[in-house]
Amino acid sequence: MNRLEDKDLVKCCVEELSEKMGYADAGALSQRDYEHLCGVIEEKTGILISLSTIKRIFAGKFERLPQTATLNALTVLLGYANWQDFKTRKLLENSRRPRPVAQPLPVAPPFAAEPATLAAVTPVVPEAVMPPARPGRVAAFLKATAGVLLVSVGVLVFFLATKQKEKSVVPAGGAVTFSARKAVASGVPNSVVFRYNVDHVVADSFFIQQSWDPSRRVPVGKKTYTLTDIYYEPGYYQAKLIADGKILKEIPVSITTEGWMAYTRPAAGKVPQYVKGPVVRDGVLGIHPADLPADAAAAPEDQYSFLSFFPPALQGDGDSFTLKARLRMRSLKPAQCPGMMVSVHCEDGMYFFKNTIPGCISEVDAMFSDAYVSGKKQDLSGMGTDVFGWHALELRVYGKRAKVLVDGKLVLDTPYTKPAGPVKGITFVSNGLCEADEVTLLDAAGKPTYHDDFEGSF
Repeated sequence: MNRLEDKDLVKCCVEELSEKMGYADAGALSQRDYEHLCGVIEEKTGILISLSTIKRIFAGKFERLPQTATLNALTVLLGYANWQDFKTRKLLENSRRPRPVAQPLPVAPPFAAEPATLAAVTPVVPEAVMPPARPGRVAAFLKATAGVLLVSVGVLVFFLATKQKEKSVVPAGGAVTFSARKAVASGVPNSVVFRYNVDHVVADSFFIQQSWDPSRRVPVGKKTYTLTDIYYEPGYYQAKLIADGKILKEIPVSITTEGWMAYTRPAAGKVPQYVKGPVVRDGVLGIHPADLPADAAAAPEDQYSFLSFFPPALQGDGDSFTLKARLRMRSLKPAQCPGMMVSVHCEDGMYFFKNTIPGCISEVDAMFSDAYVSGKKQDLSGMGTDVFGWHALELRVYGKRAKVLVDGKLVLDTPYTKPAGPVKGITFVSNGLCEADEVTLLDAAGKPTYHDDFEGSF
């Protein structure tokens, strides 16, 4: 093959992916294989590719080349910078292959055998971005090449490889703009109007991502300056303007509440159902079963309940605070591992920890800014308790350490490094119905900055 076409390159990409994932035959994958591959791609690249798309690519059943964003995701998973980097390197490898040498007619037979071909394959570094080709490699390539045409191809390909760094760079001729405006001041659902300008950015694809969740990524383009999106849950979000997988700008989107609000939903990404009744009864914050839809307990999916508090202003330093809460949960439907989670949301990070019954501690985990703790790899026996009874739960954060106490006993002490920023909100989550009868937030000096016993505020 003297010239690799784009479809040949896609086939080469599929072959490398199959080898990397351990598939014996790229054309004989099971539904489970495809689902697993889609999950790995989304986890590693943040780009969601549909099952039908990945099946067509692996079967080679496409008349037009797949979208650049899709090809970028596949090649990034292989360790390349993007699709263009993959193409550049494969074209370079192909140009290095020895060509049949024409022999003088009196010496060579009319159909001389083609010499064996050895490809100089550039190693792929897993889970990392491949560096551009180094000048030393290209110099050696030029020395070993005699044909003027081959030299020209090598120089051109090297030039393209080094130019890859210029993708998604804003030229001096203009700047990127990105802003957001909420439709209503507080409450959910809340539509947000994003205004942006990427006309001066050199890139193949553009997206606006609503939050940390890559599934909430919407494609946008040049000369179209407005996108509206809807937020169904309260929180402090960082919306992102992305070009070719690189973040151009981030802006905060704060979806606040008027006091505590309650809602339920079956799983992440599903639209929640808001509780219309009072969230405080007899001195207890929670969801009363009478306020739930009649079929909530009979629903086939697990149901999660949320108690959220994101006021317009909540005083608290995310690196120096104490949160105290008395919590319990009530069963909504049978669950093998009933549990509840306490989370504190900050401007630049969050903290959470979970409690469950003692037999399920392997399933719990916790996160403190950039420090993640898994019950699979650490003994979190102290997080196991009778979650249907009242317990005093406490999170202390000082000096880049997070400590969790259950009924006054220290059960977890973990350091972290990344500052979390100001406190923005508090959420309690359960796979049953979570209840609280007192919540207090203290500053570094031990002074309450927020307190409610749900009998009356101070």
